Amino acid sequence: TGLCNVKFPSTMRCKTVRFTNHALNRMEERDVLPSEVKAVIEKGEIINQYPDDKPEPSFLILGWIRHKPLHLVV
Repeated sequence: TGLCNVKFPSTMRCKTVRFTNHALNRMEERDVLPSEVKAVIEKGEIINQYPDDKPEPSFLILGWIRHKPLHLVV
């Protein structure tokens, strides 16, 4: 995508990470820090791709924080 460099099959590097209000609310509910989300984006594993998503393709990423799985759609 425009803001992220995706290296298949498994990693993603983003210049900028923007959180929606929905994402911030869910992070607060689940006691997940923005720094943890950024770490999962950079070090987690891309486990699915959604190339037809709009306005940009998106990816399902699996990472681990505090010994628990964290799934992100980026």
